[in-house]
Amino acid sequence: MKKTENCLHCEKEYTPTRKGVQIFCSNSCRSRYWYLNNSLDSKSTPLSKDNKEVATISKEEIKIDKMSRSGVGNATVGTLVGNLGTDLLKNVFTKDENKPATKGDIEALKNLINTRYFLIHNVKTDVWGRKPYFDIGTGKILYHDEKANVFHLPEFELG
Repeated sequence: MKKTENCLHCEKEYTPTRKGVQIFCSNSCRSRYWYLNNSLDSKSTPLSKDNKEVATISKEEIKIDKMSRSGVGNATVGTLVGNLGTDLLKNVFTKDENKPATKGDIEALKNLINTRYFLIHNVKTDVWGRKPYFDIGTGKILYHDEKANVFHLPEFELG
């Protein structure tokens, strides 16, 4: 003869299929019991496993603050100040090599890559005042005449 139990919710007699863990006769009784114990709208008093009344929180005990313009304004200002402070501190304490690249940085890099002539800083200007440049295309040093905007091969005085 199988042992019967009383359902914790409806108190109907049932035969448990999982001994020791099953305390309700059906899923609907289990769900309803949970709903009554966890719902603030519940009119009935929830019960514990021992069928004793459990203390609940009434709706009057819960205080819900209402939204106001000043509250929204204060929250917005607080968020902006917090974000600004965080961004400022990150900017101050982050090394330049660890900062993310901007669109301007990428454009400057593209222009540098597409440049054919690079000014050479450690070679003096020639006798005509033309500045030396390195030509990436030919691999040679050229002198730039700024007035005519023309590049010339270096001329050496022999003698």
